[in-house]
Amino acid sequence: MSDRRKAHAHAIAEALLDLDPRAAAVEALLARCETRRLSPGEMLCREGEPGDVLYILLSGAVSVTAGDGPAAAEPVGRVEAPEVLGALALLDHTRRTATCTAVGPVELAVLDTETFAGLLRESSEEGSALRWLVLASLSRQLARTNARLAALSADR
Repeated sequence: MSDRRKAHAHAIAEALLDLDPRAAAVEALLARCETRRLSPGEMLCREGEPGDVLYILLSGAVSVTAGDGPAAAEPVGRVEAPEVLGALALLDHTRRTATCTAVGPVELAVLDTETFAGLLRESSEEGSALRWLVLASLSRQLARTNARLAALSADR
């Protein structure tokens, strides 16, 4: 797993942080996570469930839907690795705002609430890497939301 972890760490550092020198810190962060694999069609999280873990999408992609119940779920988008999922629910102690389902085979790093909170407080390299990843993730989510709002406004 060490070679895979190192490869994932470099991909995450380059794609999400634009800072390859942080790859060692990301690798150390991934070492503190549990690895999980999903099969195509398997649900990662369901809208309305408590947000009790942070997901780092290492490989693969998930579809994102939102709405009241499976019949009313509207496609929101598709998220491809590398990406961070679920940070908002952990930061503000809310429920999941969307359902995420594996599009194909998916590999994830999973960080539980206690470890997440502890790392945010730590002055370690892993804590710093986590803070940068969360900020980068939330910034990208905000940018995508702004783009969707702009497109909706243009359609009026």
